Formats: sequence, structure tokens, C-alpha cells
Amino acid sequence: MKMLINGAWVDAINGEEIEVLNPATGEKIDTIPRGRAEDIELSVQAAIKGYEINRRISARDRSAYLLKGADIIDSHHQEIKDILIAENGKSHYWADFEIDKTAEIIRTLADRAKDPQGKTYPMDAMKDCAGQIAMVYRQPRGVVAGIIPFNFPLEMMAYKLGGALCAGNSVILKLSEDCPLACLRIGELLLEAGVPKEVFHMVTGYGIEAGNPLVEHPDVPMITFTGSSAVGKHIMEHSAKYLKHLSLELGGNDPVIVCEDADLDLVARGLIKGRFTVGNGQACVADKRLIVDEKVVDELVARCVAVAKSMTVGNPADPRVDVGPVIHKKAADRIEAMIEDAVSKGAILQCGGRGEGNFILPTVITGVVKNMALYDEECFGPVVTMIACKDEDDGLRIANDSPYGLQGAVYSKDVSKALQLADMLEVGGVVINGSSCFRPGSVPYMPRKESGIGTDNMYNCYDEMTTGKAVVICNAIGRFQ
Repeated sequence: MKMLINGAWVDAINGEEIEVLNPATGEKIDTIPRGRAEDIELSVQAAIKGYEINRRISARDRSAYLLKGADIIDSHHQEIKDILIAENGKSHYWADFEIDKTAEIIRTLADRAKDPQGKTYPMDAMKDCAGQIAMVYRQPRGVVAGIIPFNFPLEMMAYKLGGALCAGNSVILKLSEDCPLACLRIGELLLEAGVPKEVFHMVTGYGIEAGNPLVEHPDVPMITFTGSSAVGKHIMEHSAKYLKHLSLELGGNDPVIVCEDADLDLVARGLIKGRFTVGNGQACVADKRLIVDEKVVDELVARCVAVAKSMTVGNPADPRVDVGPVIHKKAADRIEAMIEDAVSKGAILQCGGRGEGNFILPTVITGVVKNMALYDEECFGPVVTMIACKDEDDGLRIANDSPYGLQGAVYSKDVSKALQLADMLEVGGVVINGSSCFRPGSVPYMPRKESGIGTDNMYNCYDEMTTGKAVVICNAIGRFQ
């Protein structure tokens, strides 16, 4: 497939390409252009014109073209699903889930364009200001750059594209080089639905070669990025010259505190969607560190191992498969190295580990302690670590002993205790008696620490992608006469 710039499907100016591989089989699916700075420049110039067009389109009409786009995505569900499974390795369940959610996000943002936007302020609260009228309303920021991850490419694209366009911006999407094809197909469908060709553009290429020129471009005032904390820091550094507005959704090493009185079957079942099957463990909010009261840790380990061994692992083209591959060999090698590091330092591999190729078997590992990579760093695969704690206070200390602060969970039959622990967890969101891997889209997503900045969901991304303007109408008498 080619890049989409100003409604045209184009190769990279240099003519170079990148192969897109099926992570389950290693087979080449397609090629995409290897875009560089000169291609980014073309997209930015087109997007500048697109911004001038979209900001003048009425909210009603912006809402209408987004709604029509969501409808046509629904009508091509199976086609998109086949592409997503092949390039991403998602199971049938999670591919269906993501495509449905993509359309839902776009519909919700279409409605958001028509919500009340402004406020008025009582000017008579200030000396000599009686009789004046002050109002604050939202305006689009301009050209928005959205950098899309491989793990949930369609969902993240929906937030960034839908949020930007409903607010009157234009948007350039830099797609993941590992997983761009389903996004590009949706780009075709949005053009068919009548979304103006000038307002959205899709570029492909490596981060250094295509992402950097976009981040550093002086005519792109906002960057919205989903990906690793290391890349998020790089974006902050390289965009600082222009004081760009940033919305960064980064990594997480999400803690789950399991109290002595927890329903252990509920905890173990939560790992099915919360860690092993969702994105094959490649989810930033997945249950990663189970911090378990030492009085029940052995019992919970046994139940979690049983759940892990019950999962069907294989090529997700088979609808019976629960867990597919991680995205590529480099990712699988990193996960394997983290497991080997922990075992070499005294941790016990209860089940799982590296399979063939890009497959990581659902893994339970116990005895994880500080200074092991699995304790300190995010593991992006179907691996859950078990860390014993003495009590709730000790569990809270371990949970907060992390540079990340994305999401977490607490399991306890005592709701008051669970609420107290949730309040003290240094994360942006907490689920009580459920997996931390919970992002319905209607709840604000508010990362802390090195997990990011900004607030993102189906409602708040509109606010992120607009800026306020205050207008005061002076009175005709008094000091302004």
C-alpha cells in the first residue's frame, strides 16, 4: 500500500519501501513507503491548507462526515479484521473488539463536536468591570500530528483522527511501520465516506526518518503520541524548541494489589483478558505486577498457572486461538531476555516462556524482586510477575516503587479498604475487583510519572486538541469611555 497525502496514494519520494510481515508466520504481507523528511514536508503543506478548510466547516457538517465514516467502517468490518489479524497477530475476539471500538470512538467524537463549548464570566466580580461581558470558547490548534502505535493501531488512530477533526483541526497520522495496513484501508474508506481529502493524511516510515521531521516541524503545533516512555521523552526534547502542546500516552508497569481477602478465582480469571489475551499481552494498561499478600500467594499462583496453561497459543488466523505472537522477533527476544534475567537472579518460572518464532507462551513467574528487569521495567508480552508482600501497606509500597504511573487494580472484598488503597496508588486510574486492563473510552485516561502527560478519552481529547480564547466586550461608560 502507499501513503495517503492530500487524497492521493503516493510512494516515498526516494522510492524506498518497508516490508510488512505477518508476525505469526514471518511471511511478507505487503510493502509500504519508507517516508522521510521530504515526504513529511509535503504532508504538512497539505495539512496547513486542510486546517484552513476544516476550521471553516460547521460543527454539524464535521460531525456528519465522521458519522458517515464510522458507518462505512462498520460495513467493512470483516475485511478490516482480516488485515488486522494478519499484520498484528490479534485474535479474532480482540480484532472484533478493536474495530467495533474504533467506530464507536469516531461516533462519540462526532457528537462531541456539537456539545456546548464555552463559558461566560461574571465581570462585576472585579472592580470597575461591571457591565462588561467576558466569554471563553475553544478553537482548534491547527495541524495535529498523531503518532500511532502497533498494538492498538485502529483504536489509537480513532482518538487522534476523530479528536482532531471534530475540533476543526487537520491531522497527519504517522503510522506504525509494523502495523499500518488496516489504518491505510480505513483511510480509503474515510475518503469514500466523504471526509475531505485535505484534512487528514497518513504517512509511513521509521520513527527517526519520518517521525522526527514531523515532531520537529515548526508548523505542527501539537503532537499526540502513544508508545514507549523512551520515545515520549525524545518527543518532548525535540519539540521543546517550539513549545508544542503534547499529549503523551506512554508505558506502564501496572501494579495489581491482591489483598488476603480477595476472590482469588476472580483474580486468576482477570488475567485472561487482563494480561494474556489482550493484544497478546502487548497492552500498556495490562496487569503486569501481581503484588500478593504472602498468606495467599501460593494458592493464587496455582490458579494463575492453571489459567495460563488453559490458553490456546498459535496463529490467530485460527478463531480458536486465544494468544497469538508478539509483534516481531526483537520484541520476543527482549521478553525472553527479561525472563532469563529474573530466573538467573532467583525467580522461578512457573509456566510459559519463549515458544517458537515470535510466540511467548502465557507465563507466570514468581519470586520477582527489585533489580530484576521484570520488576523495574515494562514487559510487553503475556507475562505476569508475582511479588509477595507482607500486608496491604507493604503492597502499596511495592506498587508505588516504579517510575511509571499509568493504571492499577486492587482486589479485596472490603470495598472501604480497596478505596483507600486505590486513593494511595500513584497511578492515573484504578480498577477495583477487576483487571487494570480496562479502558472503556468514556473514562478519562490520566497518566502520571513517566507514563505520560495529558488527558485522553472520547471526551477529553477534544479539549486536548483545542485551545481557549477569552473575549471581553467592554462597557460603553466608565473607565473605558
